Amino acid sequence: MAVISSGKTCMQMERRRVLLGASLLCLGILALSAFSCWSFSSLLANQTSDHAVKLARLSISKDLALRAWVADLGGLYAPVTPGTPPNPWLAPENRDFTLSNGMAVTRINPAYAFRLVQERWMKASTGQGRLVSLRPIRPANQADPWEAAALEELIRNDGEEKLGPDDAGGQQRVRLIHILRAEKSCLTCHAVQGYREGEVIGGLSVSPPLAEMAHMQEVLSGKITLLHVLFALFCILGVAWFSMRLLRRVDQRNAARDALQHLADSLERRVEERTRQLRASQAHSLRLLNATSDGIIGTDRDGAISFANSAAQAMLGYAENELIGRNLHETLHPVLPDGSRNPKKSCALCRARLGSENMRFSLKSFLHKNGSIVLVDGSIAPILEDGAATGSILAFHDVGAAYKTELWQRLIFDSAGETFFIWDENHKLRDCNAAAVKWLGVGSKEEALARIKELQPPLQEDGTPTARALARVFSLCDRKGMVHTCWMFRHADGSPLPCEGVMVRLTSSLARGYFASVHDLREIRAYEATLQNERRLLSDVVEAAPSAMLICTGESNARMFNPSAARLTGLAAGENCSGIWADYQGYLDLCAGAEQGLPAVNIPMAVRRLDAPDGPCRETLASISTINYRGNPAQLIWLQDITELRAARLAAEASTRAKSDFLARMSHEIRTPMNAILGMTHLLLQTRVDERQRHYLESTRQAARNLLGLLNDILDFSKIEAGRMTMENAPFLLSEVLENLADLLVFSAAEKGLELLFYVGPDVPYALVGDRLRFSQVLTNLANNALKFTHQGSVTLSVHLESKDAHQARLRVEVRDTGIGLTREQAGTLFQAFQQVDTSTTRRYGGTGLGLAICERLVGMMDGRIQVESEPGKGSVFAFTAVLGLGDGAPVDAAPREFRGRRVLLAAGSPACRDVLARLLDDLRMTVRTVDSGTAALEAARAALAEGAPFDLALVDHHLPREGGLDCAAALGRLSNGLLPRLLLVPASYMDQYHDAPGLDAGTRILPKPVWRASLRNAVVAALGLDLPPIPLRGSMERDEPDDTRAMAGARVLLAEDNEINQEVALNLLEGLGMRVVLAKDGAEAVELCRGQSFDLIFMDIQMPIMDGLTATRKIRALPGIGPSEPPIIAMTAHAMSGDREKSLEAGMNDHITKPIDPRTLRRKLCAWLARTAA
Repeated sequence: MAVISSGKTCMQMERRRVLLGASLLCLGILALSAFSCWSFSSLLANQTSDHAVKLARLSISKDLALRAWVADLGGLYAPVTPGTPPNPWLAPENRDFTLSNGMAVTRINPAYAFRLVQERWMKASTGQGRLVSLRPIRPANQADPWEAAALEELIRNDGEEKLGPDDAGGQQRVRLIHILRAEKSCLTCHAVQGYREGEVIGGLSVSPPLAEMAHMQEVLSGKITLLHVLFALFCILGVAWFSMRLLRRVDQRNAARDALQHLADSLERRVEERTRQLRASQAHSLRLLNATSDGIIGTDRDGAISFANSAAQAMLGYAENELIGRNLHETLHPVLPDGSRNPKKSCALCRARLGSENMRFSLKSFLHKNGSIVLVDGSIAPILEDGAATGSILAFHDVGAAYKTELWQRLIFDSAGETFFIWDENHKLRDCNAAAVKWLGVGSKEEALARIKELQPPLQEDGTPTARALARVFSLCDRKGMVHTCWMFRHADGSPLPCEGVMVRLTSSLARGYFASVHDLREIRAYEATLQNERRLLSDVVEAAPSAMLICTGESNARMFNPSAARLTGLAAGENCSGIWADYQGYLDLCAGAEQGLPAVNIPMAVRRLDAPDGPCRETLASISTINYRGNPAQLIWLQDITELRAARLAAEASTRAKSDFLARMSHEIRTPMNAILGMTHLLLQTRVDERQRHYLESTRQAARNLLGLLNDILDFSKIEAGRMTMENAPFLLSEVLENLADLLVFSAAEKGLELLFYVGPDVPYALVGDRLRFSQVLTNLANNALKFTHQGSVTLSVHLESKDAHQARLRVEVRDTGIGLTREQAGTLFQAFQQVDTSTTRRYGGTGLGLAICERLVGMMDGRIQVESEPGKGSVFAFTAVLGLGDGAPVDAAPREFRGRRVLLAAGSPACRDVLARLLDDLRMTVRTVDSGTAALEAARAALAEGAPFDLALVDHHLPREGGLDCAAALGRLSNGLLPRLLLVPASYMDQYHDAPGLDAGTRILPKPVWRASLRNAVVAALGLDLPPIPLRGSMERDEPDDTRAMAGARVLLAEDNEINQEVALNLLEGLGMRVVLAKDGAEAVELCRGQSFDLIFMDIQMPIMDGLTATRKIRALPGIGPSEPPIIAMTAHAMSGDREKSLEAGMNDHITKPIDPRTLRRKLCAWLARTAA
């Protein structure tokens, strides 16, 4: 009944909806008609007003056109009438005429003619404009109020027209006024009013009436309204007819619906009953499925999941609605347990789902929602209908935890470092880990299980058969649950494997048997054997030690001592050892310090024998430390008897002093005659001698200098061996060191026809701090050796920067020669003292063999290393490094911008010369082309001229193959018409020959060799005519030591010298410099002379009879009127040992000159001290 009642209600509501829709439609039609009617009326009203405005503008346009036409005509003639009387503003002779027919006419001006025409038209059309003015000539043209206001506003705002409404006279009108300006023809009348051309004189006003137009609009609006009413009535009638037909259709449909509803209600009641029963059955089945712990998933024919129980959802992490409809394979089983992709075509579950039989599976990897792998066991069964699979049921349970536990247990078992074995209840070995396999030395676990009897010896270490001993171990384990035992296995190679282990009885329901953990005893037994051996060795060492060893407790009782201690002290076991110490309190202090952790090592201690307490004491070095002796603190004392060592040291020191005294005497005794030899030779060379005599004298001087060099080497080596060689730390210039070295070597190189080359890297600092003398000594020794052993080719010295920081630089110096070279065996002994390359009786080269050994020691003192690379017949390269401080100066930038890109032709026959000069030019940022002959130089110059890129400069070596350098330079000048600047490289020893050479032209400049970067830069600047300041060279730089000989002229000098030959040498040298010399034969005489005379400078020998030079100097400094530095006292002595200079300065001397005296050194010292005294 509720359904029927509901149906009737629905029918009533449907009828109401139809009627409501028809009513709303009628209302809409009425509203649309009313809106349309209103819109048309408003449109008509707006169009009427717009039409009136358009008419007014059209009338204005016509009036303006007419006015322009009349103005162009200049006026009209009209009959004289009351309406057209003669114009009083015009002259009569130009105004009135009589026609041939007797009619009188008068001329009217354009404005008047226009007014007449306008008045005639106004009578014919009410829309015609009217002329109005604020100051009219005719009253009829007076503007009304609206027109007057409009004209005033237009004049004020400079406007053209004004539009506005007007209802004057009760009639609504549109008013439009347009201004009129005075034209030239208008001024005839209006000029008297004060108007000028272009000014506003009035306006043209139009006011069309709107009454007729409004009437027509009302008539048309009424017709439109009637039309809309008829249209609305027709539409409403149509809606009513359609609504009646629709209601009849609704009633018919509702009747059919009632019949169907009755049938549906009956069917619905039966379906609901059946559904209730089915839902109850499904709920029961669902409760059963959710109650099981296994996961159950149902799929349809396509593998889409249609059901998942609670266990499946929990195991996989999904909610049921997240699983329903998803593909089983893609959701749960897309990967294998190892993480690799599981293709759907090869998936066993997919094949079983579409098959006809159930399938069980194990360790399948299902994918959890969070991406982790869930290992499961289970089965899958297809749902068959008519033999075809229409779905499947998947049942599974999680085995991951159990599998992981088993895996971890297996992993721990196999990866353990200990050796594990597992036996079953029948005492059969079932398992072992990887450590056991490795320990037994077999290839696999299976081999170990199969050969376990072979891997045990027949008898154990105690002699028990292995089978019986194993049975006893199993029996004990059964009774006690755990047993500890030692066992012997055998390695696969047959070697014994002793071990100890623990066997545990396994009694759980899952595992029953025996588990054993075995520990290898081989290493422990080896350690024990080693420890025993070490103990025996330590005991033997202590017993045999030459040093005495004692262990004493706090009561000074000797608990343990070795035979050496017994021999030294006479101790017996347990005896008090306090009596052995000569200074027992000192011993107690050392023990107290050792207990506090203070070191007591090699402390001198005097000991005596207990059995001879009054006997002589022995000198020892004691070392005392606190140890733990059998649980109690004790002192471990080591005593080393140094009585004999001390006596030997005293003897060695005496021997060293004797050696030093001998070297000093030898040096003095050799230098004294050497001074005479060199001095006399120098004096002889100052006289007139022939060439043969000069040769003899030069040879004598060179031999003497060689002997002096040998003596200096011996003294240097003795200083180094004694550790008395010290390095100075003073600033110096690298350029001065190298140029001084070049001065020493250049003539020797020229005599042998060798190229002497120097190269300094552009980044090498020139201002350095270090021992200039020792650095120069190493350079000189290596360079001299290179010249000595080179007979043709070149010697090149190069300096490079290896590293640098803010305070110091590491330099690498190489001396490369093309000499005889060395074998590897010769190079290996080269830096050993007193070793020479050639020691045969036929050797060609002399020397002591100390030079390179001294160089190695000096380089080591400069924190460097020296090395040699050599090949017999091809030359050698000696290289050393030195760490020197950085001075305040910096190298001058020798590469100005003007040099960059300049093209230079370099012609040199020597490859080494070409290489060094090319590098110097490259450092100056110049482009270099090198050739090896004059012919090649000319060809290169011609090619450059032909290419239009001639060279900017040519550097030509004096020695070129086949032609001379001078001829090549001249040819290059002729080829370039004298435009190519040339630099001729000439050794310094040949400079005089080349300056006056006949082939030297004006375009060739001489550049002395060896070439330095600064000298090359200055020469290039001069040759190219550049406006750049030159870099000061050594010859032009001001010396620290003045070289002014004027200070020496007439100076009074006291010479204290006991040797007659040395007196003669010194007198001749000093008097030759213009000095007045007073001679004293000993120190006492020098003191007496200083009491009564004054001297500008004193030369004092050290070793003299009666009074030595040191004592004499002290006494002279103590005389009244003599200060600490005036007059200067200079030691002139043969004492050249280490410390002699310091002794001289300490005695009050100001400087020190070592014999034999070098005249240049003497001259330099005199200049320096006399100039300082004069200042």
